[in-house]
Amino acid sequence: MTVAEPLRSRRNHWNNQVAVHAQMKPDAVAFRFNGNDTTWRALDDRSLKFADALARRGVGFGDRVLIVMLNYTEYIESVLAINALGAIAVPVNFRLTPPEVAYIVADSGAKVVVTDQLLAPLMAAVSGQLPEPLLQIVLGSEPVGDALAYEALLAEDGA
Repeated sequence: MTVAEPLRSRRNHWNNQVAVHAQMKPDAVAFRFNGNDTTWRALDDRSLKFADALARRGVGFGDRVLIVMLNYTEYIESVLAINALGAIAVPVNFRLTPPEVAYIVADSGAKVVVTDQLLAPLMAAVSGQLPEPLLQIVLGSEPVGDALAYEALLAEDGA
């Protein structure tokens, strides 16, 4: 794992609580969504794998990562992954217009956005208004345009 464990262990926040639950009751249900159960072990594993994938793409302590998506289990995984790196999750209302989201991107200094397939066109419109490209990660196993696929990042072999 590439996430700095000493740094993680010094912070007392929800990542530690998820890790404790993953050790003490790994197969217990952490949450249910759309008829699917996510165990504490799966939540911890997936969030740490996503943290590793973000770290390999340069996301680190203090960096901002936008989250523009509807309600999915990956929303929680993303927040946990971002916080595991000491980065800052920037949740964005999906009802905003492209210029409003572009302002948030510029103001926050975010270089990465995690979104879903339904909102990928919004983020494509936002990217057209930015001076620098925004690394986009889209939920699912297939990339959308230039965006990376979330599940493909989780499946990467950690380097």
